[in-house]
Amino acid sequence: MKILVAGEGTRAFAVAKSVSRYGHEPYLIRGLSAKGFFRSLDCDPRDVTSVAGAAEAAGISLAAVTDDNLINSCLTDALTSRGIHVFAPSPGAARVLSDRAAVIALADRAGVPVPRCHVVSSEKEAVAIIKSGADRERIVRPARGGDPIFAANGKEALAAVKKLF
Repeated sequence: MKILVAGEGTRAFAVAKSVSRYGHEPYLIRGLSAKGFFRSLDCDPRDVTSVAGAAEAAGISLAAVTDDNLINSCLTDALTSRGIHVFAPSPGAARVLSDRAAVIALADRAGVPVPRCHVVSSEKEAVAIIKSGADRERIVRPARGGDPIFAANGKEALAAVKKLF
């Protein structure tokens, strides 16, 4: 099954990775997602009609909307009008889910594993965490904006840290 993950950042990447693990084919919206990891729709991410048309052309049968701005847009209506089923929280639930600390606390209470985040102030600290093997999957993100670097292994993560520091 082809599933569109409509969103950006870590949340969309995690959902797409889960979709892939269950044997489905995840698609992301070009310009909103991590390049090179999953297929992406060739469309204008700011135009819901363009996104819905590209999803229909790609044979998408389900869309998981993970981005707060897209939840509050007309994307859901545009997709459902083309026969694409949509899984998305209500706008009220989206506000709660956009609070990272609240989501982590909720997941923790439910026993759902969540990715750990390590905030470091030096290259030495980052290298120590990576070498400890604390996390199997790594996303290295600069402290002040910029694109995250998705590292498949410790060697790639060390190279990303060196680049950032």
